[in-house]
Amino acid sequence: MAGRYASRPNVRHQVLNETGAARRDFTLLDDLREWPVQSQEVLEVTKTFPDLVRNAPITRNAMIIPQALLRLQVSRTLYDLPNCSVFETFEEADRWLAEVEPSLG
Repeated sequence: MAGRYASRPNVRHQVLNETGAARRDFTLLDDLREWPVQSQEVLEVTKTFPDLVRNAPITRNAMIIPQALLRLQVSRTLYDLPNCSVFETFEEADRWLAEVEPSLG
């Protein structure tokens, strides 16, 4: 059964570890609307993100990023991850995730 986890950066590893251990598929919604443009040091750390996604049972990961420059920064780390996508609004991200999630009733 798929479940949606809205994550903040400081809980991402915990969520991935817990769900990865159970090997349950899930969708992930990252709300990055309040994130600032990232420094070069932070961008270096985000290079590990693709490996985390590949090793977790993530069906889809939608990221809400309204700021154009931050969207570009994050998109660079997602170039070979078709199950990850960046959106400007919650509604766009939610529609994309809903394509693979079971109906909630």
